[in-house]
Amino acid sequence: MNLKMVPNESELLGSIEKDNNWLNVNQDELQKYKGKTIAVKDEKIIVLSDTIEEVIIELEKMDENPAFVLIETIPSKDVAFIL
Repeated sequence: MNLKMVPNESELLGSIEKDNNWLNVNQDELQKYKGKTIAVKDEKIIVLSDTIEEVIIELEKMDENPAFVLIETIPSKDVAFIL
């Protein structure tokens, strides 16, 4: 496994924040993937699968380090989280 170079901390945080904002802005469109787990990089879905384990396997096949990619499971729009 030859994972890509580790970005510096500020680049990583900026990239994850940008992808997280993209995810929030596109929540309605992403409802077609409800129940699925996605990996987002550079404001694009690069992996879509049923489980986080499958997403991680696919990322590693792409030489992407899962620690440096935004991974989220898309909930139904009517799901409420209690924090």
